[in-house]
Amino acid sequence: MGQLVFMGRTPSEVEKFGGEVFIDIDGKNVGKLGLSEFEVSVSEGVHLVKMYKSHKYETFIGFAESELKVAQGDKLLFRYSAPMVVSQPGNIIVTEYDGQVAEQYAEDRELSIQSDARQDSERKAESNRKTKNAEFSIGLFIIISTILIIMMQASMMADL
Repeated sequence: MGQLVFMGRTPSEVEKFGGEVFIDIDGKNVGKLGLSEFEVSVSEGVHLVKMYKSHKYETFIGFAESELKVAQGDKLLFRYSAPMVVSQPGNIIVTEYDGQVAEQYAEDRELSIQSDARQDSERKAESNRKTKNAEFSIGLFIIISTILIIMMQASMMADL
């Protein structure tokens, strides 16, 4: 028997991307990926592992698969990445299992997602600030232009 260990999703990953990640082995659904590692025992031999994510309206996206030969005593780590664009495939990375390395991968992924979210928030705030400045400038231009036009008209009326 061999062990297939699927790295769990991080809280930020669930929050940002939503949906559920499904795991199929040899055409049979064996479970959903949660926040913790998901472990499955398989017999020796060649196995087809397929992972994908649920999306809106009961559809699935990010299909990724990996065919591998499992030997007696193998313990393999599977890391799945859903695509950023719905039409793209997902990605599976398979490595020998190492608990410390798996924890580091999870920590790095969590920090990366949090950093991306923070940068995205900062970009949106900067964009909003620039939009408000532009709106203020346009409003000020309109007010000054209106005052000048009124003053010109008053001057012309006074000359008559």
